[in-house]
Amino acid sequence: MINTIKSSTIVEHGQQKAKPARVFLKKFLNDWSLNFASMLAYHLLISLLPMAVALFGILGLVLRNNPDAQQEIKDKIISSFSIENTTNNGIKQVVDLAFNQLSKEAGIIFAIGLIFALFGSSRLFVTIDKCMTIIYRVPQRTFIHENVLAFAAVFVFIIIIPLMLAFSSAPSILMSIILGNGSRFGTFVAGIIFSLLFAFILLELIYLYIPNRTMSFKATWCGALIAASTLEIFIILFPLYVRAFMGNYTGQLGFIVILLLFFYYFAIIIILGAQINAFFFDNYQPLLDGLGTYLSEMHTEYGVDHPKRPLCEENTETRSYSNELDLPESSNNMIDLIHGDLYKFVFMPISNQINNYIQCRLIRNKSVLSQTFHLEVECSDDGESICLLTAEKQFKISGQSQYTISVISKYPKNYISAELTSDDLTGTRYVLNLLNGYKRQQLAVILYEANFLGINGPRKIEVLLSKVNDQMLYFIEESDLNEYDLKEESNCFFRLYNKPPHWNSLESCYTLNFIGKNRAAIPSIKNFQMVIKNDENVEQIVMQFGRMLENEFSCDFQYPLSLIQAFAIALTALESRWFRE
Repeated sequence: MINTIKSSTIVEHGQQKAKPARVFLKKFLNDWSLNFASMLAYHLLISLLPMAVALFGILGLVLRNNPDAQQEIKDKIISSFSIENTTNNGIKQVVDLAFNQLSKEAGIIFAIGLIFALFGSSRLFVTIDKCMTIIYRVPQRTFIHENVLAFAAVFVFIIIIPLMLAFSSAPSILMSIILGNGSRFGTFVAGIIFSLLFAFILLELIYLYIPNRTMSFKATWCGALIAASTLEIFIILFPLYVRAFMGNYTGQLGFIVILLLFFYYFAIIIILGAQINAFFFDNYQPLLDGLGTYLSEMHTEYGVDHPKRPLCEENTETRSYSNELDLPESSNNMIDLIHGDLYKFVFMPISNQINNYIQCRLIRNKSVLSQTFHLEVECSDDGESICLLTAEKQFKISGQSQYTISVISKYPKNYISAELTSDDLTGTRYVLNLLNGYKRQQLAVILYEANFLGINGPRKIEVLLSKVNDQMLYFIEESDLNEYDLKEESNCFFRLYNKPPHWNSLESCYTLNFIGKNRAAIPSIKNFQMVIKNDENVEQIVMQFGRMLENEFSCDFQYPLSLIQAFAIALTALESRWFRE
């Protein structure tokens, strides 16, 4: 049975290195990004008409008695579309028709256009908000909050866009005045630079304020810059694309088709920038399947007996879990538990009614450019084990440590990932985050006391563990566990600390008394035992980690630790840092 579970198919599937580009593409497609881009392009198109009517109304009021200025503006609009002459004729007809109505009904057009422009533009920002809801896995805003934000965004952009256009045109005008006709290349370069800056600011504002969560410039600038650069390249190449592949689209209909296609690609670029920020900077991972399949499986997961019933219906009884994992009496039952509910086995703490340890082995594989680690759960007394967790240390130019932890599973739907990162170069603080799900949650914070070159004696470790409720959700959400570091007690986390080793004069080193046979054969500075005070204020060993061979370590734990928390603590102990040794 155990040999079947340890088959190469399972292990190879879990040990595959998921390339970031491939995982990012999976998130982009599973979030229905192309479908949402179509929806966004449609709202861009329908919001364009009322905004254009309002703009023409303003021009009609200002330029009513200035036909020369009207003709110049018409020529500018037509010449901005560098496409076939037949399509240009269609654009000219549309523009002439619009300007002919201005002199007759400018005031009425302006009033009607302004009302529809505000409403249509607000629907555009509502659509962007819904796209960000899927990308960032955040709750949807209420109807009132959503529409207030949308109208506020419209007014802000109405003020900002004309100012940006004026500032972006100023350098080109100044260069043409100063340098004369010989400044065409400089004017072109200046136009590209300021157009890029203009696009970056607009996209940054969207990425910073539209998502229904607190965003920072640090986590949004890269996506905005990539999207702005891509947009500039697209604007330059799109006329060439139209000439080559859309020459048969003529007249007013051709103009609408080309405009819709332009908006579709533009919407893809907006969503692409948001996806880059969410994946590479906020570490939001892809859904296990496409959005439709994922929602269907959620109905099954939460025990909804009919697919047409809502997940949040008052009478719907969702599946409940115990917030502790009962340890099976035999190895066969443990194997059944692992494959029956892998998520629960990996993330839930062991029951506090069980006195014995879950015994594991940590295997380290070192190479010149990378390090990988595997955690095997021992299922029998003869040493047979199942490899359940794997971690890969990522190379960081900054020198900070980052580990991607994955669950080894035969079935893709059981794939779960977490991330262990150090906050600085000293290696004195690590944070374990669960990456899957709608909310990123902190599972643990591991703290090492500053101890340069070990002048203060052996390592001192402190661990804060988030507690789990009966729905298998951690009480502490992202970034909140930091607030509890200096508190003595809390109902939201457990506080663990390492047991001080004693000096062994015979071996001239610090040692620990490990529980169990052959659990730590080699003395090492990396060996440790984590303790917690029980209700009677007595120290109880809840985890022990010790070197067995050069690249093989024992890793045993019990309540209140879970498998992934014990693995993360062990990974931090394997690092060598001058500031904490």
